[in-house]
Amino acid sequence: MEDKDLLKQEPDENLFLSIVEQSQDAIYILFEGKFEYFNRKFSEIFQITLVEANSPDFSMFNLVAPESRHFIEERLKKIAQGEPVEPHYDFIALTMDGRKIVVEVSVSYVPYRGGTASYGILRDVTARKRIEEKLQETKHQQKAILDNIPDIAWLKDR
Repeated sequence: MEDKDLLKQEPDENLFLSIVEQSQDAIYILFEGKFEYFNRKFSEIFQITLVEANSPDFSMFNLVAPESRHFIEERLKKIAQGEPVEPHYDFIALTMDGRKIVVEVSVSYVPYRGGTASYGILRDVTARKRIEEKLQETKHQQKAILDNIPDIAWLKDR
């Protein structure tokens, strides 16, 4: 079968759903402040089920840490006003068990049921951010030491 023939076929919804469910990234669809869908990884990261996320007393802001709420609110205002927003961003999220995590999000906005839905891919980058912070800390310490040595010093790369 040629590649062109594959493009002409109807997409297999079961195959697509299987791919999305097996993804190592969290994938979600958000419409009018409610989750229409999220995959297994999203549920795993945030410790929540789709039923819980769509209960009447749940808000998507339950998953946003207080220090990131203003940032997310501003993004939503811009989107509502038709202003462009950066499709890739990080924020501090809150899991249902109360842990704060840093997440990296890539989001697209697509027409859905007469409105606009957010289709997002989200990744927990907490461990990576910790490593980056430690690396920066080490560089600052190294610079401080070298800046305070009265003699000439240099680093040799092996």
